[in-house]
Amino acid sequence: MLLLNRLGLFPEEFGGTVYQGQYWLVHRIDLHNALKQKATTEDGAGLPIKLHTGCAVTSVDCATATITLANGATATGDLVIAADGVHSVTRETVVGGSYPTRSSGKCCYRWLMPYSSLADDPQLRGFAEEPGVMTEISGKDRRIVFYPCSDGQLMNCAGFVPVEEVGRIEKGWHQSGNKAELIRSFSKFSPAVVRMLEKAPDNVAVWDLLDMEVIPTWTWVRAQHRL
Repeated sequence: MLLLNRLGLFPEEFGGTVYQGQYWLVHRIDLHNALKQKATTEDGAGLPIKLHTGCAVTSVDCATATITLANGATATGDLVIAADGVHSVTRETVVGGSYPTRSSGKCCYRWLMPYSSLADDPQLRGFAEEPGVMTEISGKDRRIVFYPCSDGQLMNCAGFVPVEEVGRIEKGWHQSGNKAELIRSFSKFSPAVVRMLEKAPDNVAVWDLLDMEVIPTWTWVRAQHRL
């Protein structure tokens, strides 16, 4: 896409799109804070909401749109949004069957680095010369993706490699990866790519990328209740 743009061709001007929606390059915490600001203050439409944190949901009753918390308390509403991720406790209730996750064979390293660490380096400046652009550098079975966020102050980076190159990966999002192993996984890429990885912080995160069978439905509807 970047090559087409440099040639003066913009596919979106004549109906060409790669995906169903546009990319939004944003740091997750910035998005969360913006949504929280709109939801909990008078800035947004409607009444401000009250957030209840630390309330783990253990089960949901689709017929009554009622959730049960770990402390035994219940809450009922008109709509339940079961946004509880890959290890969802509500998916089986909504779908009516078990859909276990499995490894996709790939894992993801993730880290943040100052945008200036690329823009101020003569060897890496080319990675930062197009503001607001996501860059992907791909090999046969691995790739690096990075894009600016936080008003151009940070570069959000991810490296995708075969899971066997990392070894045992714990369940969750908070396992620390080995920076030396990250660099080794991309050692056959260009010197500029290796140099960029050398600038990554020592505390890179790593997690398994999971997959599962396609579920038959995402909703459970009864009368005016929707899940």
